[in-house]
Amino acid sequence: MGAFGQRQVLIVLAAAALSACAGAAAPAPAGPQRDARAAVSALVQRYETPTSERFFDLVDSSRFPGYDAFFDSVRRFQIDNHAIILDVVVDGVDANEPVVGVRAHWNKSFVDPKGNNKLKSGQCELMLRRQPSGGYLLTSISGDSPF
Repeated sequence: MGAFGQRQVLIVLAAAALSACAGAAAPAPAGPQRDARAAVSALVQRYETPTSERFFDLVDSSRFPGYDAFFDSVRRFQIDNHAIILDVVVDGVDANEPVVGVRAHWNKSFVDPKGNNKLKSGQCELMLRRQPSGGYLLTSISGDSPF
């Protein structure tokens, strides 16, 4: 193989290596950021299953301002609407353990009682508090509540 052929082989190998690196997943965030993102994901998963009261297991009723009104509002929405899909995109996490603030924007689609497809969106900050058991509970929401 001549010098020109060797150069082509090296270019192909370099391109393959760069392609493999570009396709590699970014490392997962560590510590409170990872845990906060997991807590938001758990809230979303449980919220999308309206027949389960397990969503409220992730809300700190003793610290959440207006918890009773929040509970009633969420349950009424879940009872009245169906096919609820919530997408919460975490924009940033501010950790000052045991409290964590999660800045996010969200989109929600659902079918209303009349059978109409609806879309809502907003921005919020979710405040989470680490529990002695290690997990986070939702303690308040500022801005547009995704729930």
